Amino acid sequence: MQTDDFVTALNKSEDLLWAAQPDELQDGLRILACQVAYARGHRACLPIDDVKEWLEAGRKDPTKRKIVTEGMERLIEVLTALGVESAKKTAI
Repeated sequence: MQTDDFVTALNKSEDLLWAAQPDELQDGLRILACQVAYARGHRACLPIDDVKEWLEAGRKDPTKRKIVTEGMERLIEVLTALGVESAKKTAI
């Protein structure tokens, strides 16, 4: 990646993050967290549609629940490290 490509990608991603709606960011973070957890255990990535299915099935399927739980735990760690405090859903 050239320096200009890096700067362009960085600026574009920042613009999109600022424009994204809270629910889009939440969905994206959940997907990313599950991908990280899955990749750590399997050295592979899941297609986005599969991750969405895992998130929905996680409450019922113990195998999927483990990955989803690990992903959410990593997400909690990152957000806590960034100083994000919990808020009640009704406050959002």
